[in-house]
Amino acid sequence: MSTPRETDTQQQQLEQTHRAVTSPLGSLAVPNFRNYWFSAVSFVMGWQILRVLIAWEGYELTDSELFLGYLGGVMGIATISVNLIGGVAADRVSRLALLITTQVCATITVTVLMMLTFGEILAPWHLLAASAAIGIIQGIDQPTRTAVVPALIPDRRLLMNALAFSSSIWQGTRVFGPGLGGFLIERIGSAATFGTVTVGYGLGTLLLFFVRIPRVERVPGNVFKELFEGITFIARRNLFASLILLTFVDSFFGVAYFQLMPVFARDILGGGVTEMGWLLSASAAGGLIGTGLAAFWVKGRWPLIILLGCAGLFGVMVMIFAFSELLWLSLGALFLSGTFNSLSQITNLTLLQSAVPEELRGRVMGVFSMTYSLIPLGGLQVGALAEWLGAPMAVGIGGGVAVVFAIVLALRTSFARDVRAAARTADG
Repeated sequence: MSTPRETDTQQQQLEQTHRAVTSPLGSLAVPNFRNYWFSAVSFVMGWQILRVLIAWEGYELTDSELFLGYLGGVMGIATISVNLIGGVAADRVSRLALLITTQVCATITVTVLMMLTFGEILAPWHLLAASAAIGIIQGIDQPTRTAVVPALIPDRRLLMNALAFSSSIWQGTRVFGPGLGGFLIERIGSAATFGTVTVGYGLGTLLLFFVRIPRVERVPGNVFKELFEGITFIARRNLFASLILLTFVDSFFGVAYFQLMPVFARDILGGGVTEMGWLLSASAAGGLIGTGLAAFWVKGRWPLIILLGCAGLFGVMVMIFAFSELLWLSLGALFLSGTFNSLSQITNLTLLQSAVPEELRGRVMGVFSMTYSLIPLGGLQVGALAEWLGAPMAVGIGGGVAVVFAIVLALRTSFARDVRAAARTADG
């Protein structure tokens, strides 16, 4: 029998759920999710500034484009190498504690870089070591952060809204973060900018102490056995394998054009670094619009059409960008590619989160996070193709692969049936 205090708590939760479902803010009306969201904003904005800052300091110290490639490669490989282990960890220990730990480690790493820069003893190897450390931290943080969101909302009807708001953090900071980083470096210097990132990371960590996640009892087992269990679960289920493969195709082939953006800006469109900034911002702005549409208009409706229709249209927009020689057309194509890709990916993640068992959520999200970590490696394949066929053809092929794969999935009736079943689960 419930005590009066438990009854009051349950009533408060019901009222909170009703307000969130009916509120224009959706999941942000839930205090628990709101605290997490602001923590993530602080952390991810710091991350976007840090990327620019590390690249700038690396180039200042070495004057080498190759060293910039080393920085990105070290970070990407470090992230991929621990993504699966991060997913296992998210299923074995408290996800909130794991998030706090990763953010504390990131704060310490940036603090060391700040001190080295203030002391004017920062060396290239320091940046390589820091990139490896940050890559490892990201590899654990990504699956944990993705797996924790469903536990923060009181009603499944808010899941797509919550995932859209989570995605908007990355899309929004991609628009403003790099520019803010450049502004801070120019105005206050690199050392103080490292300090600014440290403060942002510290604030994000502090806000996590106001987040509450229901405790889930977990029985520890063999790490490698649990890892194999997660991979086997995905491989034996058509829905999970297909959704993750769709994300891989779009990340590895479709989004690979980012690596060749300087080529398009300078050699094809006849511009410079300013035009390259416009192109990058157009894609990010389109992604931000897509997250808004997913949160406030789509709301889980028409899952199959949004998932595959937008994935196909994303590929078409990439192809238009690839062969465009007009700046306005390239900007428009990138804006729409960002919008369509965001809508498809948020729908994809909503279906995965709705169908995955709670005890396997971290491991499945670990594999899912790997697909995003492969984007830098996608840059390698598109760069090799560009050397052989030219940048437009290389990027156009990537867009074509995305279109063909969306069509292949659309023709599979079993996949359509599985998507509709997962969508019914998401609707509560």
